[in-house]
Amino acid sequence: MKLQILHTNDIHSHFEKLPLIKTCIQKNKKEHVLVLDGGDFHDMKSLTLLGSDAKAGIVFLKACGYDAMTLGNNDLWSGEGNFENIIQNEDVNVLSCNIDYYPSREIPLKRSIIKKFEDVKVCIIGVSVGSDSYNSFSHLYGLHVKDPLVCIQQEIETNEADIYILLSHMGIQQDREIAQKLPIDLIIGGHSHTLMRNYEYVNGTYIHQAGEYGEHVGECLIDIENKKIRSVTSQMYDTKDYLADERMEQLVVLEERKAIEVLKQPFVELPFEMSHDWVCEDDLTNFIADASLKVMSADFAIANSGLCLHGLQRKVSKADVFDAAPSPLNVSRAYLKGEQILEALKLSMDPNYCLHEERAPGFRGKIIGHLSVSKNVEVIVKENTIEVFIDGKKLEKQKKYLVCANDFLFRGSGYPSLFSEDHLEFDKLMIKDVIIQYLLDEKLVLDSKIRRIKFNI
Repeated sequence: MKLQILHTNDIHSHFEKLPLIKTCIQKNKKEHVLVLDGGDFHDMKSLTLLGSDAKAGIVFLKACGYDAMTLGNNDLWSGEGNFENIIQNEDVNVLSCNIDYYPSREIPLKRSIIKKFEDVKVCIIGVSVGSDSYNSFSHLYGLHVKDPLVCIQQEIETNEADIYILLSHMGIQQDREIAQKLPIDLIIGGHSHTLMRNYEYVNGTYIHQAGEYGEHVGECLIDIENKKIRSVTSQMYDTKDYLADERMEQLVVLEERKAIEVLKQPFVELPFEMSHDWVCEDDLTNFIADASLKVMSADFAIANSGLCLHGLQRKVSKADVFDAAPSPLNVSRAYLKGEQILEALKLSMDPNYCLHEERAPGFRGKIIGHLSVSKNVEVIVKENTIEVFIDGKKLEKQKKYLVCANDFLFRGSGYPSLFSEDHLEFDKLMIKDVIIQYLLDEKLVLDSKIRRIKFNI
């Protein structure tokens, strides 16, 4: 018997690729087939997901013919209500063996499933990426990621099967480590966005992963004899080589229109259009800095204009905000030395530096952008130096300051000197949530016009 696995991973809401994926699946599927996704199918940058409380994602998975998906970190952090809509659906098996609610409470989530092909029992186990740093975020959403090795082993011991497939959102390196330690026959991976034209064979385990963004569909064709794997062949289909499925195209458009209809109703009228600029101080980035400081108290706040793609018109809807600020980045705070802050602000004064393109986890913008500070800060730019005053007191290079920003900046992305893990804390509110909440604060909106950077050259 031959068992075919068709799989994707890390689609990250590139739903425009789904009509190509569906055609690819339909053209290539065989009699005995499993269609699987290795996680991060959902990315809450998508207006379609935001306007449907993530329900559209499951609609798409079902329409494409998926049997199961595992939860990636972006699926986990889709937000309260959205996450429940993903895992409690009745149409697609959503799997993860190492997720519980936090504090400790069992979650109504399938850990594995058994599929039978002729007389061969196949156990598919889901596993999600987990570490202390990931749990810092997961705990904000009431979730906890447990030790994957222990949880996978429990599923193997609990489920009697002939073949074990791990649907993993751990990344290629950790998949290799799992293959060294556990009796898994095949790992279908995700998280590291690795494009594997051919499988990798590690300690008796086949590993395959299909890149990112729906650009490819992976295939593993398993030759089974006497309920054991005799051989595996693998290949990668490029979805651009296929014509779009018309019905799937119509479904994607329909769900997007329905979602935008929900989101496009204005919820506030501003006294002015909020400007945005990649290089020069602007209203919207000033506003984000001030609003972030309302969420997490600190000595001051800092924000980069690359968080947003454009400004806001006077009448603002949630769709406008989500389109302007697509990145799933959280308000955060940590301690920084004055010299770290000065170094970043100096870089921010260089227009060429501000226009650098950037790619980093969670960042859905295009370029780094300049830095803005909260209104309690004054930055005086002189010919060869910068002076910074916080609440009227000059910034000291060796003094530590509690700074409110976002996880992008504290990872050292864009502005390396802002890297910090010193008492690093996260809030569950993302920048886009903060914008929506505090646009209703008229004083905070008006304060965005207060210029904090002054040139004395």
